[in-house]
Amino acid sequence: MGTYGVHNIKFYNPEPKSISCIACEPKSSRLAVARSDHSIEIWDVSETPHVDRVFVGDAQSNSIECLTWFNDRLFSGGVQGFIHEYDMRRLKIKASTAVTSGTCWCLAVHKKKRLLAAGTEQGHINLFQISDEGLLYEKLLDRQQGRILCTAWHSSGDLLVTGCTSAVRIWDIHKGHALHKMTLDKTNRFGKRSAVWCVSFLADYTIITGDAGGFLRFWDGKSGVQRSEVKTHKRDILAMTLSEDENLLYCAGVDPTVVCFQRTRKAPLTLKSGPDHSILNKGQQQSGLESSGGLWVRSVNRLLHEGDVKSLSVHGGKLYAGGLDSYLSLSYYPPKTLVKYPCTLAQTTPVSVAKDIHHLLLQYAAHLELWSLGAPQPPTTAAPAPGLQPLASLPQLVLRLSSRNNVPIRTSVVSNDGKWVAYAAENYVRVHTLDLDGDKPHLSRVKSLPGQLTDSVATHLVISADSSVLVTACLNGPLVVLDLATLQLKYTMDPYKSNLMSDVISHVQISECKQYIVCADRKSHVVVWKHEQHHASLPRYRKPPTALAIHPALTSLLVVYSDHRILEFDLVRKAFTPFSRKLESNHPKEWLSRQVPVMGIDFDAQDSSLIYLIDDSALCVINKNKSLAHADAKIPRLGPKSGSGDSSNSTHVMESKVAFHFVRRNKHTVYFGSLNNREMVSVQVNPLSFMEKLPPTWSKKQYGVS
Repeated sequence: MGTYGVHNIKFYNPEPKSISCIACEPKSSRLAVARSDHSIEIWDVSETPHVDRVFVGDAQSNSIECLTWFNDRLFSGGVQGFIHEYDMRRLKIKASTAVTSGTCWCLAVHKKKRLLAAGTEQGHINLFQISDEGLLYEKLLDRQQGRILCTAWHSSGDLLVTGCTSAVRIWDIHKGHALHKMTLDKTNRFGKRSAVWCVSFLADYTIITGDAGGFLRFWDGKSGVQRSEVKTHKRDILAMTLSEDENLLYCAGVDPTVVCFQRTRKAPLTLKSGPDHSILNKGQQQSGLESSGGLWVRSVNRLLHEGDVKSLSVHGGKLYAGGLDSYLSLSYYPPKTLVKYPCTLAQTTPVSVAKDIHHLLLQYAAHLELWSLGAPQPPTTAAPAPGLQPLASLPQLVLRLSSRNNVPIRTSVVSNDGKWVAYAAENYVRVHTLDLDGDKPHLSRVKSLPGQLTDSVATHLVISADSSVLVTACLNGPLVVLDLATLQLKYTMDPYKSNLMSDVISHVQISECKQYIVCADRKSHVVVWKHEQHHASLPRYRKPPTALAIHPALTSLLVVYSDHRILEFDLVRKAFTPFSRKLESNHPKEWLSRQVPVMGIDFDAQDSSLIYLIDDSALCVINKNKSLAHADAKIPRLGPKSGSGDSSNSTHVMESKVAFHFVRRNKHTVYFGSLNNREMVSVQVNPLSFMEKLPPTWSKKQYGVS
């Protein structure tokens, strides 16, 4: 690899989308994440966490306040007073069921009895039977005063606990009455009772609540008596979760510190309590419970977020958290690990490049921006030194294109010659011609599109390298190939009717020669078409792909899966390449253990043996001509030669003896690719831009800091 000029684009500032709630489905290892724009992201956390699919939000009608799973079925509740069930294939609401008395604030499912409980604004608890056809109304429990903020089932399915603005109630669902009402102490300076934001109901009838006063309280679910309490936070506890075995408890809230409690079986001789160590006795000696009980011992604290933590979930011994700062965080111990995933990972195509004219298309929530790249000054020497290069012209905003009625944009693309701009919103596809020759850019919408495009929901748009063909992947429908010269339909290919695919399409690529079209779905089907006909299907792997690309010179397909395994497939020979077979059993363990998914693949314009793998925080280079190191060996991290100065926009890599090495470490890289045989483009999001756009967060007074 030689020396390239790198355009470091850092003016891409998408709006942060705060996380409102999280729900985990343990059997399928899926995590549902609801955001402030009312979208729902489905994350696959079986290996490296990555976005599996996205339900586009509707800001006008579908507010999301709570989420819950029943097996592989997802339900949500919101301000409109409906419980929505979602269709995972069609990526839309499957059915809606009204609840009694206004907003649905909380949901809880008992899987064995197939019951769903919904707490509402006016204090009603709605019980529904979950059938294969949908939700069937079961009964309405007695009305309580005030909105129901949280609810949880006992493992028996006979009892239900709810929390509101002044009390905790235990319900007998068969009789429909409250067995116990436990009121909270007046804990604030105004003498008002605190709201109960979160609640858990353990198998041994212990109830744990978190309230607005920052108290974690332990209750006897049989007698309705409070056994102990501890003030864990300075402000409201908004979220709480338990491990699968109910031996670990995590809580957090407006005070973002995540406090962990661990249950032990051995009773101590004395009761200790303090700011760094608290032991809460709920065993037989103090509470008289007949269960094995034990003690809750305060463990380590974790600081995962900068703002309010609104939801917590545990799966596979790992803690997932989300809140105001828009990051989904993953933490576990041992070893001590924290990974933060930005909201940009949910975007299919945040960046598209018009390589021939050096322009960049940036996708935002409901509009597109076309920018011209800066031009460097001519070098004064034959071999310019690596480092910051002065610019003859700065990047400029050329065009801003908004969607109709500010509908969220799913995907977008610009052609290499800059004459075509296309984007897909929730219910329509728009194709525009662009003229940049005059003093002002002229954009004209193409109105006579084929019906296969106008009547479909598109998830992917790809334009060929010569800007002559547009490939559109329709949701649960065909691949539509449009001739841009005549705006006529060339042909369609339906992977579902031919049983080549069975789930939502995740990736679409067209080769530079336009002979091959490659498509992958979420069930790990990777299919290749050649001249409208099915050409080959890769062996189905157990994990879904997160990135794929076709080599422009070698006509080979490179696929990276969610467990970071890499496959290279020769499209002409219909077989794996020798490099792929050599790599199959010798992937570096450090590479396989990375917690960030690969989002993009690019190939070196000067050396066909070099492969670039891009994720959120690093750039990995693979040289297929180099030998593979031992699987246990560390991957070298190479940088600029000594004395080269700042290399922030110049990549000069030293020689390496092994195939794998890292050359860049970035924050929130959303795109990296070749512009030509001398230049590359890197688009990053500044983490500080997220915090600048968020509302003020609670800050704790620190000693010695004004």
